[in-house]
Amino acid sequence: MVFLHQMSITDCQMLEEIIASTSDEVMDSIIFSKLGSLELDGLSSLARFCSGNYMLGFPSLKKVIMSQCPKMEIFSKGELRTPKLKGIQKTEGQYVGRWEGNLNTTIQQLFIEKSVQNSEEETKVSF
Repeated sequence: MVFLHQMSITDCQMLEEIIASTSDEVMDSIIFSKLGSLELDGLSSLARFCSGNYMLGFPSLKKVIMSQCPKMEIFSKGELRTPKLKGIQKTEGQYVGRWEGNLNTTIQQLFIEKSVQNSEEETKVSF
């Protein structure tokens, strides 16, 4: 992973997490030192990128494209460092218009807003 510059994970309906862990203990750090671009698209079961309590570092990450990941509640349970990242895109060049200061908080806020919107739509249909 040291030399990985770009990661794209698309169209996998069964994938629930990218980095899995069965322990709640604080684990070592995982650093993606050269990763500049991350795309997550068409991952209908993805709930989080990392389920473990790892410190994830992305010192070069400038672009995150996230589309069609309706169950993604949080990026990672552990500490997350993305100093160059300033937003999330839905598609290449199309920002979602939200940035809450970090990747975890932004994804959490988008998930909450999507859940509220879906429940409002269900309420309208039931009348």
